[in-house]
Amino acid sequence: MAVQLKIAIVEDEEAFRQQLEGYLESALEKRGISGSIDCYPSGESFLAAMQRGSYTLVFLDIYMDKIDGLKTADTLRVTDSSCLIVFCTTSRDHMPEAFSFHAFDYIIKPTTQERIDHLMTDILRQLPDLQKFVTFESGRRQVSLLLSDLLAVTTNGHYLTVITRGGEKHSVRSTLQDFQALLGKDDRFLVINRGILVNLDYVTGMDKNGCTLADGTSLPVRVRDSARIIQVWHDYCFRQIRKDQGTMLARAGKD
Repeated sequence: MAVQLKIAIVEDEEAFRQQLEGYLESALEKRGISGSIDCYPSGESFLAAMQRGSYTLVFLDIYMDKIDGLKTADTLRVTDSSCLIVFCTTSRDHMPEAFSFHAFDYIIKPTTQERIDHLMTDILRQLPDLQKFVTFESGRRQVSLLLSDLLAVTTNGHYLTVITRGGEKHSVRSTLQDFQALLGKDDRFLVINRGILVNLDYVTGMDKNGCTLADGTSLPVRVRDSARIIQVWHDYCFRQIRKDQGTMLARAGKD
């Protein structure tokens, strides 16, 4: 499966926006990677476009009028927990806040082609996990779905309903156990009740009364096992935060 990058640049300074776009185009061309780059002059215009599509990588300026980069990231994370966010700014002052949005990197302006080349190398090390996919038959056709796009799986009789983060639903004749085998050993996925599996990257809340996903869906949690299930979710969130913090701290010295 070929690597496909969909990149957004959200930046109100036109000169930097065009410069960054050029650096990215060069970095992609050097590596023979196909991709698209969309540019937005404001957080508002970007968030409106996000209703129609999603991005693998988003560059966010922090200092923008009306909706700044941090507020834009906050809104983005409600519907997309897996895209890579890179903040671009003139100050290091907002690095602690950037941690809370699981930012992939934090670039101090002005930047260089070399800096973007290093960033792209780091990003490509992350993409293999994002590019893992599962193939199944639904409605007499083969469907290949990126694991990063898999929101949840629920059981309905002899069939499963595979739900994507884009809201699509695929009916699959299979048991949940067999479907789990297709996913392999991936700690993103957790069975929270009999016949219900969720992607922890899209869980926004969980207690003994239920599990809430990024799209607003609420699913029941197995009551007698709720303490363990909630702890697994908490542990996963903690590992992700620690991983993101370690990555950002390692990159902070590059600027």
